[in-house]
Amino acid sequence: MALLSDALSNLTPQQREIFQLKEKDNLTLESIAKLKKITRQAVQQHYHAAMKKLRDFYSQYPFFLEFFPTLEGGGAK
Repeated sequence: MALLSDALSNLTPQQREIFQLKEKDNLTLESIAKLKKITRQAVQQHYHAAMKKLRDFYSQYPFFLEFFPTLEGGGAK
């Protein structure tokens, strides 16, 4: 859990919130956009930036990617 906390601390508050809404709460980008009252494109940009930062962080810990395959790549839906 400490590793996850460290990784999430590298995100901006907006990136962290959007990442958690998508990954933890399983909301779609459209749902997050409505909830946050921002465009879907803005949500997508924050989410992709968060994923890039998390991938970069976890590239130091390849074993972790086995538990979080979402971080290995792929797009947001």
